[in-house]
Parts: sequence; structure tokens; C-alpha cells
Amino acid sequence: MPPFEHFRLDARAAGYGVAATLPLLGLLRWCLRTEWVPVRRLVNLVEGHLAPYLAGASAGGIVLVSLMAGIGEEVL
Repeated sequence: MPPFEHFRLDARAAGYGVAATLPLLGLLRWCLRTEWVPVRRLVNLVEGHLAPYLAGASAGGIVLVSLMAGIGEEVL
């Protein structure tokens, strides 16, 4: 089955996507600000592994990598 056979841009679906993203962004914000040790260790681990790869990237570059990762995951 071709992955983009039924693909269409839909404002309602985009709204649902944005609405579904808001709680995740809230959770990310909490993870970055919490002092809870297990979460703090996980954040430090992720930052330690990703920071060298993203250190010189622009905001646009990071957005592009994020979009490509999400699109690639959905297509796969």
C-alpha cells in the first residue's frame, strides 16, 4: 500500500494534532524543570548524548530534523 495514497491536508486534523501535542509539551517542560532525581538523571543522559550533535545547529535545522524524524517514523 503506497504510504501517501490517502494523504490530504486537513485543518481539523491539524488542530487535533496541535491539541494532542500541548500535553506533551507540558510534560516536557515539567521534565526539564523538575528536581525529581530519576527524571533529572534521564534528562542529563539525553542532553549528554544529543548536545554534541545539535550544538551548532540553528533552530530551523533542529525543526527540520524533528519533522523528518516524525515523517520518517509515520511512513515506516
